[in-house]
Amino acid sequence: MHIISFFKIAKSLLNENSNLGTKEKILFFIKVLLSLVIIIYFIYKIDFKSAMQIMVLGNHYLIGGAGLLCILNIYLQYSKWRLIVSKCLHINHSSSIFYSLMHGIAIGSFTPARLGEYIGRKIALTHATLFQITALTVIDKLFSLFVTLGFGAAATILYLHFMVGVSSYISLSLLFSFLISVMIAGYLLTHQNLWNSTLIRQIQKISLLKNIAYKLSLIKNLESGVLWRSLGLNVLLYSCFLTQYVLLLMAFDSNASALSSYWSGSLMFFAKTIIPAISLGELGIREGASMFFAKQFSIPEVAGFNAAIGIFLINIFVPSFIGMLLLFKKSDD
Repeated sequence: MHIISFFKIAKSLLNENSNLGTKEKILFFIKVLLSLVIIIYFIYKIDFKSAMQIMVLGNHYLIGGAGLLCILNIYLQYSKWRLIVSKCLHINHSSSIFYSLMHGIAIGSFTPARLGEYIGRKIALTHATLFQITALTVIDKLFSLFVTLGFGAAATILYLHFMVGVSSYISLSLLFSFLISVMIAGYLLTHQNLWNSTLIRQIQKISLLKNIAYKLSLIKNLESGVLWRSLGLNVLLYSCFLTQYVLLLMAFDSNASALSSYWSGSLMFFAKTIIPAISLGELGIREGASMFFAKQFSIPEVAGFNAAIGIFLINIFVPSFIGMLLLFKKSDD
């Protein structure tokens, strides 16, 4: 099924005006189809024999630690999604919000740029519109993007200075510009009054940017305290998946230091974020960046590759499989 056609069908089915009986039957069919696509996608993308060999070769304690952090990873994602949904849509049913998150992870895993995540998050939240869920998902990811780019940019400036040998003058200029940018972006993200400003009203007049501005304007429904909490949760989430990567990298190279691993990981996630998502599940981009930056810190490329594959298995494959099973779980919001 062509991906655009699928999105059109799914959008029409999620329309509350659809015939209830027909809607439920076709939605069930789509859930089965989605489950099959997810299974086929992972079978095609993952060499499970190689994946098992990777797990056997590494330090089992460190790999197990990274695996256990998957629970914290999912919990933090759930917490920040619930914070936004409850404040903007006044939906507080825990299971519905959890199913929404897991459906989004599962369906987003095999769609380009994770576009299917918007539809996935909508499935369990039946009283919300697809447009509302899309807007809130954009806001949720905006904070995550800000944190990843912030830490990644700082790591890049330090890398250019200490590893590449860029002059102190240029490094300090970049650092100063970075700090100013972070303060401005942080202010814009955490002060809802901005979204009632003349600037936003002018942007909304531009037809090309009107829909984007309207989606982001939902942030005005969030209090500054909530915005800061969301930002804090995203910092914790970033620290969690970065630590998972570090544990895996050290599991496959006993000589890798924690400092080098954290530094390499920040650069890898930064590169993965700024490089366009041209592959499904971002496979290839993550592994290539991990191998490159691991080598810069005298860590074997194979360790970087294995760590990146491990992140994919722990943070995408496992949650996607759980999300796929939950597609058939009823929830009321």
